[in-house]
Amino acid sequence: MKLAFLLALATGKRRSELQALSRDPRDLHFTPQGVWLRTVAGFLPKVSLPGHDPAPFFLPVLTPVEETRDRDERLCPVACLRRYLHATGGLSEGHRLFQKIRGDGAPSAQSVSRWIVHCIRAAYDTDIPQAHAHEVRRMAASWAFQAGRHSLDEILLAGWWASSNTFTRFYLAHLHPQESFR
Repeated sequence: MKLAFLLALATGKRRSELQALSRDPRDLHFTPQGVWLRTVAGFLPKVSLPGHDPAPFFLPVLTPVEETRDRDERLCPVACLRRYLHATGGLSEGHRLFQKIRGDGAPSAQSVSRWIVHCIRAAYDTDIPQAHAHEVRRMAASWAFQAGRHSLDEILLAGWWASSNTFTRFYLAHLHPQESFR
């Protein structure tokens, strides 16, 4: 659940894209700077951009600040991914990254969504009826844009938005430092 939430927050990917991530060694490759991830072969994203297949994407390691090293390492999606793979049997050919909590096979996109919402509610230690996994996508993209570290074109490509109009109209949030799901 934690890995699904951290990946959603760090990447801005849809629940279906997270559900389709591969654990095949050809699709998941660690480097000292982070990890390259790719969806399983044959995955069709909700929105397909002409000439763009679901390409691998890079997720950098969260660089901790010295005084917050332990906390930052617990929140690093790359470190969490390493722990998850260790706990679930590592890399293997032809399987999706996420495994069902009970039983065999991959969870549904709806299950991944429930995991993300569970993490939001656990963080606030309350039932937040308006908490939705899709809000994490909105906030992740908004933070990335407003931080100015990525161009609008990079954000549109990463989020598979066909136009800047869609992103700015439906996803761009005006965030404050203490923005929350409440």
